[in-house]
Amino acid sequence: MDGAFRLTEKLNEWLRIKDWTQRQLAEALGCHETEISQWFTKKPKHPSWQILRKICLLTGLDISELLTFDRNIEQED
Repeated sequence: MDGAFRLTEKLNEWLRIKDWTQRQLAEALGCHETEISQWFTKKPKHPSWQILRKICLLTGLDISELLTFDRNIEQED
């Protein structure tokens, strides 16, 4: 079945506004920078629900602002 959840541009916008790097985000979330970079690839591995919760708490963004379902990509497991 084709399609996968992917992050919207909202998180990138938040990083730009705050002038944060992916490394700083990883430190704030308690995960590794490579995990963050995987979220922004063409075949993304989306964050776990626990990490998504942390992102929402950190950024003030709602889950509906962070995720979209893209039928044109395949989720890597």
